[in-house]
Amino acid sequence: MLLISRAFCADVTPAALSQAGEVLETEHIFICLIFAPDNRGTNTTITALRRLGARKQGATWSYTNTRQKKAFEIHLVVNSSDMAKALYTEKAHIIIRGHSNFGLGGVYATGKEFAAQAISSIRYMDDDRLVNYSSPWVAVNVPRLLAHQSFPNWWPVFKDGTSAIMPYDFHDPRGDPPYNYYLTYQVPGDPTWYRIETVNNSALERFPGCDKPAWHAADGTTPDPENPDHAQYFLTNTNGAFETVGRWLGSSAGGGYLGTGYLYAPAGTGLNQVAWFFTIPTPGTYTISARWPASARNVASAQYSVTHAQGTTTASVNQKINGGNWNKLGAFVFDAGEYAVVLTDKPGSGTGTVVADAVRITGVTNGGIFDQTIDNSACPKAHFGKKTIVFRKDLPIDPEKLRYTRMYYDGCYSGQYFLGTFHRGLTFYTVNDSDMHGFETYLKLYFGGASDEDIWAAIQHLQPVYDYYDFTKSPADQATVQAQSRLVPAVPSANQEALTRPLAAISAVRALDTLKGDEFIHDAALSRQAVLRAFGHRKAEGIALALKQMTLPVLKSGEARAQSRVDDFVAAQSILEAFPDESVPALRALYGRSNALTRGNIVRGSGGIPGGDAVRGLLVGALEDKSICEEASPESVGEPLRVCDVAYNQLVLRCRVKDVLRTIGPGHRVEIRDYHIGILKTKL
Repeated sequence: MLLISRAFCADVTPAALSQAGEVLETEHIFICLIFAPDNRGTNTTITALRRLGARKQGATWSYTNTRQKKAFEIHLVVNSSDMAKALYTEKAHIIIRGHSNFGLGGVYATGKEFAAQAISSIRYMDDDRLVNYSSPWVAVNVPRLLAHQSFPNWWPVFKDGTSAIMPYDFHDPRGDPPYNYYLTYQVPGDPTWYRIETVNNSALERFPGCDKPAWHAADGTTPDPENPDHAQYFLTNTNGAFETVGRWLGSSAGGGYLGTGYLYAPAGTGLNQVAWFFTIPTPGTYTISARWPASARNVASAQYSVTHAQGTTTASVNQKINGGNWNKLGAFVFDAGEYAVVLTDKPGSGTGTVVADAVRITGVTNGGIFDQTIDNSACPKAHFGKKTIVFRKDLPIDPEKLRYTRMYYDGCYSGQYFLGTFHRGLTFYTVNDSDMHGFETYLKLYFGGASDEDIWAAIQHLQPVYDYYDFTKSPADQATVQAQSRLVPAVPSANQEALTRPLAAISAVRALDTLKGDEFIHDAALSRQAVLRAFGHRKAEGIALALKQMTLPVLKSGEARAQSRVDDFVAAQSILEAFPDESVPALRALYGRSNALTRGNIVRGSGGIPGGDAVRGLLVGALEDKSICEEASPESVGEPLRVCDVAYNQLVLRCRVKDVLRTIGPGHRVEIRDYHIGILKTKL
């Protein structure tokens, strides 16, 4: 159904509407409802608009702020052609919510596809359903995209049958390999190509985690592959990743395997072999693990040979048991260089089937930063880490026709992925995984006339992954002081009493579950009233439930689709913030006896708690904790966050520190994070 109104005439300009004798300026907002996790689609958007007080008028929605003398006409965009028209609309305000798909772009989906969380019809890099507005090169975790994300039948190939995979080395007939670079833009009327850099030493790299420096030239030139000094920027990989010798059969029967399937061979003489190749970047101790789908038909002594700095070690494992898990083959010392894990069809003893699925290499002495999984499938090898770099052809969105002046893009890593194309006007973006919780709060405050800084603070409190940038200014001018907010006073919900009264009588667990609803998450006053009703007479029980949430990962990941627990976390935060006198001592005690993941959650959960020295002391002390506290997500970019990084984000938000990097994300190198943590310490 077409949900775009007459606003798509040749040139939409602010219209004059009359209400109660006043002339109101009209702003057109286009909400692009691309394929998103779970229920983040059309229905929840419409519910949010109603909750905000917007009214449906034909095919559009409207909201009026008489205090600002401004009206908003809201259009729901549900197909790619109308999205292009929205982006080409003069002075449009664009909101995009949905999967980033490793940077491949957005997809408009049917209700059934939203429910199934998969789109089986997408097959090609230039598939008609992909609205590709990415940078020229995209780093994709191909096995993850196929098996656990949106497109089970996608492949890095164009419709004409040619490969979309970038060359892995120089002298490839197809061209040069890709290179890492800083995202850049031009200020209108200025020929300089500036890095997207909110403050000094914070520029966004296109391929964080590739272990290559990022290229930048103010005149827009690219690195020269013939220049030896420029070779350091190019991403090359001559490693074969996975190879087979002899006859191996493929299967996807049963479960417990990684990716799209596994290989197997009956026990034999050792002539049939498979090898997983990997490169160790930094000398140290690394753990080698393997996985397989268990079966009584498998051999009880599969022989894995691991090459390492001290020679070769063979580990014998029982493939009849422990299926679907990572099974440790051993911890070995490696120098920097290339190594392999080899499995043959010859078991140590007995008969059965030898299974070749996947191996994993994880750092031990480097704090676990290195974590590489190599599958058995025919998936293309990676250029770096788990990412294969593919290229796109012409964009279906023409950058020369873009006319919008404001954008809010809420999807995973939308900064790294899409600012190469969407670099105009005032743009909100993400630097980490996003659960897309900021949309309703963003729109609510924007309707009310809040400043960009206040909008950022509110959505950052929900999930600390956001930043914003003004592309009409150079990097040096980004710190311009924001205008004072003109917020419309909050109006109590008409059904506030009906929403909160029942919470006192239900169980504490059910009450906590109720607080996860969007009506509470995006209404701080209502949420506080609900917490007081639900837990005012049982504070200890409520705080205990909230503390339990602090011990669980915010992103519950695994081999199945990762599940976000941001709702649970925000609900737990609201309890802790409502009872600071009781919650702060409990949080400090838990912090002292917890692992890094829990310490990171406690730091994040403490940022908004009222109080003075106790909370501040906890956060400042955490700036010294360099333990990794964030599990790698399916779409992870760069290096996971540490406790000190999470503490930085909370302190900048809590203290509203000016002239610093607003948000540290995984895409920022560790040395850059440490630089900004040092700056923050001097300001505190």
